[in-house]
Amino acid sequence: MHLTGNQTWRSAPQNKHSKSQLLRNAALMTEHNLRNTPAYFPSSCSCHLAAHSQLPWLSCVLLLWQGHRNAISCLAASSDRFLLVSADAGSDSLLVFWDPVSCQPIRTLQQPHTAGVAAVAIAPDASQMATLSAVDASTGLQEISVWDLRPLTASPSSTPMTAAATTPIPTGDVQTCVCYNQNDMSELVTNGRRRSYFWRSQLPGSKLISYYSPPLKASDFHQEVGDFVTSVFVPGSTQALTSTPDGDVVVWDEQGQSAQMGTRATDRRAIKIMRLHGSAIHHLSTIGDFVVSGGADGLVRFFDSMLRMCAWFEQLDAGPVGCVSFATKGQQHTQALMLMQRLEAPNFMVSTLSGKLLAVTSNAFNNPDLDNPSGAELLMESPAAGSIADVAAHPLRAELLLLNSEEGQLLRWNLVDRSCVVMRQLSRDYKLVRMVLARDGSFVVLGCEAGHVVVLKGDSLEDVVVLRNSRHPIVRLSVSSSGQYIAAADGSGQVILYGYLPYKGSFLRWDLVGRYKAHHDAVVGLHFGEAPSGQTRLFSLGADKRLIEYDITNATAANTGLSAAAVTDVVAPGGAGSPCSMCFAPPMPYYSHSSLDTLLLIADDAYKIKAYNPDTRTACATYLGPTFGGPIRKLLPFR
Repeated sequence: MHLTGNQTWRSAPQNKHSKSQLLRNAALMTEHNLRNTPAYFPSSCSCHLAAHSQLPWLSCVLLLWQGHRNAISCLAASSDRFLLVSADAGSDSLLVFWDPVSCQPIRTLQQPHTAGVAAVAIAPDASQMATLSAVDASTGLQEISVWDLRPLTASPSSTPMTAAATTPIPTGDVQTCVCYNQNDMSELVTNGRRRSYFWRSQLPGSKLISYYSPPLKASDFHQEVGDFVTSVFVPGSTQALTSTPDGDVVVWDEQGQSAQMGTRATDRRAIKIMRLHGSAIHHLSTIGDFVVSGGADGLVRFFDSMLRMCAWFEQLDAGPVGCVSFATKGQQHTQALMLMQRLEAPNFMVSTLSGKLLAVTSNAFNNPDLDNPSGAELLMESPAAGSIADVAAHPLRAELLLLNSEEGQLLRWNLVDRSCVVMRQLSRDYKLVRMVLARDGSFVVLGCEAGHVVVLKGDSLEDVVVLRNSRHPIVRLSVSSSGQYIAAADGSGQVILYGYLPYKGSFLRWDLVGRYKAHHDAVVGLHFGEAPSGQTRLFSLGADKRLIEYDITNATAANTGLSAAAVTDVVAPGGAGSPCSMCFAPPMPYYSHSSLDTLLLIADDAYKIKAYNPDTRTACATYLGPTFGGPIRKLLPFR
């Protein structure tokens, strides 16, 4: 997760975890009492509110705020927590002002920049807002804009809003972070990977934003300087900081009398490099007179204006810190200080790159509890730290099975208390891509990019068997309702059938029944089903418009291998639409004789869904499916 103490969140596409979990990146708006705390975070095209309750049986309630068409790229909150801003990047981008109390949008700006918004920051007094545009793919340009928010607070709905000042950013280094100077709100700092820019805007009245970008050379400090991550101004001084993945910060300060020709005394230059953490610093913010940092080493530290460490929270044990946000509702100028060696600061929340959201009591630094010395309470946890390749719901328990392909992990996730029950780490060489769970939950089947099929126990996720009968990626998996058969389709269009069969007359084991080269195009559907008579049937559907039923009975009894019992073209020659997905239709009582017929639901790329009878080879009905978001790629019947 990624939070910032100045209540600004921005997406971090350069981070390998940026697409992985629900709570990885967030911006929180916290109240004084962390036992009843609303937290706001983006997830894809929606904004979530997580209300932490005191009720022991209801630890967190999620409310969904929708409105964005593209994935949310940044989120910001005012210091007093009475205004929340979300924005996205892409075509038809939006910037939305939200009222956190009513959970309703106050104002929506359509395409505030041509390519959308990459980062946003709100001034400490909420009088103005700065936005960094995403890079325009057609021109390669990026710009920074400053917006006057006073008309918004005076008349939220009627006053039109336009940028008060806009300036193009010099090409060469895409800027990813923007931050206001707490001491002088006419000044901002932005940074990309290799350059920082200091901007000055005179509002109202001026349409220009002047800037200065100080040079930085490794030879100036006799050491290599890593890429820039985030920036912040130091309270009560003229300095600013920019963090790096090495755990260092570059300290910028005004040149004063040493200003070179063509520069001003107030222009900044790099004066030193300091080590604040042992690894990457993902978070820099301010609270009161403190600079707050959060690092990949899992530590949260407080520094004074001279960058002396005053307080630290080093036993969070929640993974790399992505962001920190303080409980400052109703306060524009929050007080935080060291008084008699005691930390006087608001409580705060921490989000981590491992997907955890923590509520931390600041007084724990002064009076640590032996049972919980960090003062942290886990509010929420995301299921996995990598991309989820597949999901399966347990048929008997409130659990999900999550397949994390990047990390080679399989997790049993409890939906009630939002925790991981069992995690199985598999070899990354498998490159897991597909998963299916048995109908009774007794075993789980995984498909690998190398063509292997892995069978695990459903509860402990321990190995049962690894079946190696293909060299092509497994693209589809299915398990019969009896749990006796497993079917797999690979990237070559081949369908493979496995059975739980007697071995040498002594015990049962999973073994190959047969293979059949079914399709000359991608297999888009593979399903077991039961006919009304109770017979188990297996069908596969290909993008080649062929529906194939397999002879399971003879393949098992006569040991003759897998063969096709029937081959049908589900689309007439010259007909429009290629199949995209398939499933067995649930009982449809409004059809006559529906209890006697086997029906398949077939979706195609023409947005149609057909109820198809494979026995009569006719379509009983055709429906118009959703025409937005692309064709249906998966159909799943449920009760």
